[in-house]
Amino acid sequence: MSKKTQIAGLFVIILLFLVSPAGARVYDIVYPKDSTFHQSLAAKEVRRYMYLRTSKLVPLLKQDSINKKSEYVILIGVSSSKLIKNNLINPQAKVYLTNIGPQSYVLATQDQAGKKRIIITGVSPVSTLYAAYEFCQKLGVSFNIDTDVIPDIPFTDFSSLDNLIEVHEPLFNIRGFHPFHDFPEGPDWWDVDDYKMTISQMLKMRMNFMGLHSYANEPNVWRGLAKDVNEDGTVRKAYYASYNATMNTICRWGYGNKATGNYAYGASQIFEKDDYSSEFMDNVDPESQKQEDFIKMFNQVGKKLNKVFTYSQKMGIKTALSIDGIVPDKEWEGVFTRIKRAYPLDYFWIYSGEGHTWSGLSMDQAKGWLSGYQSAEKTCKRIYPELQLGTNGWVLGPDDDRSFFDKRLPKSWPMAALSRHCGKEQIDEGFRHIESRPKWAIPWLEDDPGMTSPQLWAKRMHRDSNLALKYGCTGFIGIGWRTKILEPTYTAMTQLSWEQENWDAEEFYTDWARRNFGDSGSEAIGKCFSEIDSTLPEPAVWGPGRVIGSMTPEMWIEEYKFVGKLAELRQFVQGKGNQSRYDYWLNTFKYMKSMGKGHNDLEGAYKHLLATVNTKGTMGTIANWENLNLANWQGPKEYKWEPRIFVTTLRTHVEKGEKLKLALRVLDTADPKSVSLYYRNMGQGQFMKISPLQQIRHVYQFQLPQASGDMEYYFDVESSSGARLMYPVTAPEITQTLVMLP
Repeated sequence: MSKKTQIAGLFVIILLFLVSPAGARVYDIVYPKDSTFHQSLAAKEVRRYMYLRTSKLVPLLKQDSINKKSEYVILIGVSSSKLIKNNLINPQAKVYLTNIGPQSYVLATQDQAGKKRIIITGVSPVSTLYAAYEFCQKLGVSFNIDTDVIPDIPFTDFSSLDNLIEVHEPLFNIRGFHPFHDFPEGPDWWDVDDYKMTISQMLKMRMNFMGLHSYANEPNVWRGLAKDVNEDGTVRKAYYASYNATMNTICRWGYGNKATGNYAYGASQIFEKDDYSSEFMDNVDPESQKQEDFIKMFNQVGKKLNKVFTYSQKMGIKTALSIDGIVPDKEWEGVFTRIKRAYPLDYFWIYSGEGHTWSGLSMDQAKGWLSGYQSAEKTCKRIYPELQLGTNGWVLGPDDDRSFFDKRLPKSWPMAALSRHCGKEQIDEGFRHIESRPKWAIPWLEDDPGMTSPQLWAKRMHRDSNLALKYGCTGFIGIGWRTKILEPTYTAMTQLSWEQENWDAEEFYTDWARRNFGDSGSEAIGKCFSEIDSTLPEPAVWGPGRVIGSMTPEMWIEEYKFVGKLAELRQFVQGKGNQSRYDYWLNTFKYMKSMGKGHNDLEGAYKHLLATVNTKGTMGTIANWENLNLANWQGPKEYKWEPRIFVTTLRTHVEKGEKLKLALRVLDTADPKSVSLYYRNMGQGQFMKISPLQQIRHVYQFQLPQASGDMEYYFDVESSSGARLMYPVTAPEITQTLVMLP
């Protein structure tokens, strides 16, 4: 070896020593040879998040034994596998595993002659995956409904993993999310990729259920005769149905017809077409009254829901659709025939009337509903016996006897109900009197009167989960529209589905702040969030989210004093990722403060709203302002603030061979000078550059190459003024990652 080579090698060793996290350990990840989908995914996920936290891509070994000489090993597998049974010596862990149910899991460490072993195991393959995600949280990772949170500071304290011994058992068998259609802030504007992203995040948060509602004029569920259903689930006859679109005068709830090109303050830049809607409505005129367009709408939605439900089934999330009201007897056959042929489905809810949440349900009305339930049961049993029917809706049962349906319906039917008055009332005590059947409480994560403003309901989730458990409920499912703006509420809901003992709001928010914004200032930030949870002002009260401005200047100053307090705490937040996440919330509340002035500070409201837009839901909030609150207003068109970039849909899983499409949205005073995407195999080689396939306004479309393994990527933009913008903001040190499904 030449002297020059020796010096170069020494330099590399010194450099690695300097940049490697102190005390970092390199673990082998070992999982069974006969691993099922979920066990294999668990191993890949642990490797992904260890890479993101340590910059080390650890070995992934599919085998039934471990090398006894290996110093550090992570063993991942179902508890009955040879790998776990032959290597688990922790006596406490063994006791736990013999006394827990199929959704439960155990984390344990053991020291064998100075060699560290971490055991990640569940009773079932899915619970083994839950265990893997639990372990990833020990590394500092957090999972939100819309994205992952990767801390800025690398993980180095491996000694904190040396004494793990935990058992986790769910309090509710069914834990999930009921994304509600009918507004652009919710799933009306989701594409298939948005559903897949949400399903993946739900799984990481240990949820196992997703249910969709459908009003009669929405295309989730088709109503008709069996003779009009083709063998592939397409239909030959249909009727008008639509999701929300910006150019749709038939649209519900008071939204006007307004092209996105007329949106104010540069908001038009991030909408790639005037008539914006989800891909579920591609090439369908939402105002058409032609039979062929009705048919096209339902058939297109059916094919896309097939992709969603097939993916959900694969990932381990059960699904439900619902019909709003009772249909004639002859149509039940058509409804169930179409579902059976169109897509996989686990549950089908029959929703009671929305008016019952306000006016109640009489006994005479209940008898009519019962007749419809019984007709549906008889027909479904004949057409699609594998599909499980259940009740859901705005009340649990008639006012005089909440257990009326319980006494008369098959015990296999789950009985579910939303909390009345959009969650203003607590879980119905009538659940207490329903016996020997699944019963699912469905509290609201938010209410639609306040759709345009932030709502924090972690304390409400604590109250409702506690009551649901007290009343013997077996399911706890949150209902709402938006995602990111409700992150603390989702987090509280999922945590409280597993553990309620000693829950404290301030401790919850302090931990949430620490995970999202770093250690510095987390106690003060957590205390501030805890104080405003369930006490936020309500600048929008109906319509949905119609903005009012009725408070006096003195009241306005007092009500929004907390915004100044959060602004002062900004100085304690360190790190690009932490600061970006904090600024989202600070701008959200500054936006809300401008809302408090009604329509008198539109520039302030738009400035801060556009600083927070990063999901389809926030794009829907812009549409709410433009098409509902300000339908007849033509504001200034120019964007005038700091440039920013964002991606609304962050898939973290891809199928083998899939070519993932990505849309980068740019807010800038003019066209940016350059827009690029860089990708590589995760942790391997040089990043390769991709240019956008097309640009429509300031929406740049990219396509990653065919997936053949795990990948990582980031965006690099030079703004019109020459500023360099990265997405994620932590790139290229911490990138966006994609795991290829096994």
